[in-house]
Amino acid sequence: MQYLLMYDISNNDTRLRFFKFLRGYGIHVQRSVFQVTLDSDKKMKAMKKEIAKMVLEIGDSIILCRLDKDVFYIGKMIEPLSLEEKYMEMV
Repeated sequence: MQYLLMYDISNNDTRLRFFKFLRGYGIHVQRSVFQVTLDSDKKMKAMKKEIAKMVLEIGDSIILCRLDKDVFYIGKMIEPLSLEEKYMEMV
């Protein structure tokens, strides 16, 4: 099953750790948005368990929406930034 995961995390270190974690689950499609594939309840539970271990602050949020239909990308793809460049933009 495909999901769109969006996050708003205020702490730079936590946000970077969360970004690295999500790369193991899917594709980074926008600044704080990933398209993730969770093909079993077991994977969903494992991901939720790992997210629960992260220290989030009041006001931080993570939203997971199931994509029931095909996903179409409209727009021009840009060269993705390296992880270090992304981190520097966040600071």
